[in-house]
Amino acid sequence: MLLNLKHTWFCQKKIIASFTCAELVSVLKKSISLHWQQVKTKEMKIRNILPFSLLTLFIFASCNEKKNSETNRAVGEQINPELEKQAILDRLNNETKDAFKRDYEAWTKNWVHDPSISKVYMNFVDSTFSESIGWKEISQFVKTFIEEHPEPEPVPKLLNKINVRLYGNGAWVTYEQQDSIRGLKRETRLMEKINGEWKIAGMQTTIYGFEMD
Repeated sequence: MLLNLKHTWFCQKKIIASFTCAELVSVLKKSISLHWQQVKTKEMKIRNILPFSLLTLFIFASCNEKKNSETNRAVGEQINPELEKQAILDRLNNETKDAFKRDYEAWTKNWVHDPSISKVYMNFVDSTFSESIGWKEISQFVKTFIEEHPEPEPVPKLLNKINVRLYGNGAWVTYEQQDSIRGLKRETRLMEKINGEWKIAGMQTTIYGFEMD
């Protein structure tokens, strides 16, 4: 009996794989209707239940697998790495310009407003460290800093090269930047694409200062 079940299962799997999800659902409906009629007329036997149950489970699994495959393929076809990289680059440069120009309202539009995001500064020059967790704390930190230092600073040379690893609607970004006041900075950004726009969801800045002769 076990060999017969294996053979039946293999044959069903091979046949089902050639159908679309809609066709599989149609087959399942007809099969349910037939088996229900057999139950009503007391013709349904216990040995028929297992193959029918396996068929039902496999149809649902096949439909789910087909949907996931189609979704992943569609996402892959829509992503253009170079265009996404340029959009991320533009976002990072906009955030830098807004911060150095002390434009708080414009600066806020570059970030994800979520309680789980983070912003970390490590400064090896003066041995200082700061960490802000959540949009409320991050935005308040920047707002206070701008209020205490309202004079705009020279905008550093804008980025033209970044390292980007794309993960669907997320991206991991690293780059180096030369700050006219703080010297060499190494930057890490976690990006999230929301409503078609890349936003900053995490930031770490490590400041190394200027090289000494």
